[in-house]
Amino acid sequence: MKFSEKLDLLMNMTKTSNSLLSLNTTLDASYISRMRNGKRKPVKKGDYIEKMAEYFSKNLNEKYQLLSLQDAMGATENLPKNKDKLGLLISEWLRDDSDEKTSSLEGFLDDFSNFSFNRSPSSSDGLDDIIKLDQNETEAHYGTKGKRHVVLAFLSNVIMSQKRQTLLLFSDENMEWLTESAEFTAQWSNLMKQVIMKGNRIKIIHTVSRDLDEMLSAIGKWMPLYMTGSIEPYYYPKKRDGVFRRTLFVSPDVAAVTSSSFGDAQDGGANLFTKEKEIIDGLKEEFDAFLSVCRPLMKVFTPHSRNAYFDILSEFEKESGDTIIKSEPLSIMTMPPVLIGKISSRLDESKRKAVKDYYNLRCKNFIRLVKTNGIHEIIKIPDKIELDSGSVLYPFTDMIQEGDISYSTEDFRHHIRNIIYMMETYKNYTVHIEDNPEDIKSVIIAKENLGVMVAKPIKPSVILAINESNLTSALWDYLNDKIRRLDKIIEGKTTTIERLRKLVR
Repeated sequence: MKFSEKLDLLMNMTKTSNSLLSLNTTLDASYISRMRNGKRKPVKKGDYIEKMAEYFSKNLNEKYQLLSLQDAMGATENLPKNKDKLGLLISEWLRDDSDEKTSSLEGFLDDFSNFSFNRSPSSSDGLDDIIKLDQNETEAHYGTKGKRHVVLAFLSNVIMSQKRQTLLLFSDENMEWLTESAEFTAQWSNLMKQVIMKGNRIKIIHTVSRDLDEMLSAIGKWMPLYMTGSIEPYYYPKKRDGVFRRTLFVSPDVAAVTSSSFGDAQDGGANLFTKEKEIIDGLKEEFDAFLSVCRPLMKVFTPHSRNAYFDILSEFEKESGDTIIKSEPLSIMTMPPVLIGKISSRLDESKRKAVKDYYNLRCKNFIRLVKTNGIHEIIKIPDKIELDSGSVLYPFTDMIQEGDISYSTEDFRHHIRNIIYMMETYKNYTVHIEDNPEDIKSVIIAKENLGVMVAKPIKPSVILAINESNLTSALWDYLNDKIRRLDKIIEGKTTTIERLRKLVR
């Protein structure tokens, strides 16, 4: 059974309304409704699962209820009468949602890894969408139509301004005004591209504290713009009740938009557009105050910000902690020096030194860590046709130098031999071979309870540095589940080493 079906069954058996369960879990009734009908998936580590289980265990008092639940669980023994034990059993049952628990995360990783820009937009793209308001400095427009109108006017004014700004964006209102009209979404997208092309930057506060699904959805909507490296995303770490919701878009010295609504309502409130300096300054102060209690959701790096990326990566890799690496196909930390020399030979002297310093630092951090903590690496073995065609690239060559370098068959053998040597040398280093050719092309380095680096190895290369707890836990669990599945196919380190030896013979 899916989580939504289990939740619906328990609520029907106990005659529990969405609002009643809301009071016992601190979740919004509307959010419970969406989980109940399958529109939202549960967060694996969300503490509300235990609160739900505790509530249901206390309200399953009739014999017929327990028999029905026993049948739904497929249990062969009678359910415990002790409420604490019953609550624990219900909690485990609700969490056992293996068919769904990684689907949204895998969808996000797949979209991220396969993203590519369309043709570079010309300077005229989106100009047909630019609108002008009347001459009034402040205007009110109402409902969904009004919200779209003021948002387009806001972006239009930013584009027409000669000033480069850092836009300040936040909204926790119902987002159907943005997503339900394909025509408007295209207009909004075109104007946002123009805003970025004019040299503006964006600070955005996401409403992501409710569950993983919402977080991935929020990130996904902005991913094309994240790829430009012009956006700084933040999130508010505490729960908001969602009774009154707010939109606040500010472009200092240009314009601002503000609106509010009750709950999920979207078609009744006033949406204010203003160009008055005093009002803009006041709204900016309000945004800055909110931003001061928010946290960075992630940092985004492109080849243009490689120095900042190297600094963050080095700091991350120096931290102690059990680590899982998903490589594409192999990692630079296990590369033998002869291959890094091959990369360096194609560069001028200054870049050659930078590449060798980068390689030496990552190897040093790896060796230091593997002596004290477990490192699991998931690698891929490309077939001979891929190697001969030159389509298998050295890891992140575009991040450490200009252009790509491909493995030859002999290069790849050298790398595998070095991995075998490292597995035999370091007891804490274990390799798992990914045999699924359809596996998502992403590079992930995860440290439990610390953070995750997610990289897109296909051009345009982008790297996300994440330390938000829900997303970090979800990615760690995703990699752990992958390791467990692979271990069912190939059991033990010795078996993996023997398989790798056969590949290089």
